[in-house]
Amino acid sequence: MPEKPRWAVVYDDLRTQIEQGHLNPDDPVPPEETLADHHSVSRQTVRAALSRLQQDGLVSEGRGRLGRTVRGYAPLRWNLHTFERGDRRDDPVLGVDEWKADMLDQGVENPRLEISVRMLPAPARIAAVLQIRAGEMVLCRRRRRLADDIPVAVADTWVREDIARMQVEGVAPLLAEQDVTLPDGIFRALGFVTTELDDEITVRMPTPEESTLLDLPMGSPVGQMDRVSLDSDERPIRLLSTVFPGHRLKLHYRLGI
Repeated sequence: MPEKPRWAVVYDDLRTQIEQGHLNPDDPVPPEETLADHHSVSRQTVRAALSRLQQDGLVSEGRGRLGRTVRGYAPLRWNLHTFERGDRRDDPVLGVDEWKADMLDQGVENPRLEISVRMLPAPARIAAVLQIRAGEMVLCRRRRRLADDIPVAVADTWVREDIARMQVEGVAPLLAEQDVTLPDGIFRALGFVTTELDDEITVRMPTPEESTLLDLPMGSPVGQMDRVSLDSDERPIRLLSTVFPGHRLKLHYRLGI
């Protein structure tokens, strides 16, 4: 059996300490010089091991004199089997929708949204889902979801232009660049009844824009959950495409059989 590379010896030792609880979340990782002396290797070898641990999501990026720390893993739960279906808990008075209510239940003190809207020609992927021609105008309503100022998701709602411009009491809620909470949700208020949800989940590395929006450490993968809402005739009402950090949200389903 070939001998392990020297960086792998350092890597295995630190990973074992983290997994066995000798190094806990937010604990400082021993300095490079200390690790180099302990393992009788160069600091360059230590950096290679630390870089691999960072890519694995186990330690933070070193920032100047602050050094690296062990990253914790305590993701919030996204309850997809109840999200936007059944009895909703939208409270227009308090401005609390189903997602915010779920976050508050998990101890988040300040769940909030940063919202932007834009009308643009439909990309081919979006057009295929919405069953329209590529290039037809669609709305992308983006909600950057934050839990106590930590970004946990970027959720893009895609709809046809005619749906985007529909109004409730003289106001088009999907075009509002602010948080809008309506009884039973915006789409029910617009007259749409969802009878089926079609979910597709992928895991991948983030784009540069997603890394910035989600404030991701280097090497952090993201999940993407695409949920299509369908009416009784199986026509798509909207596509909700949500990108989230793999270490901040976990997906939860409870399905009857």
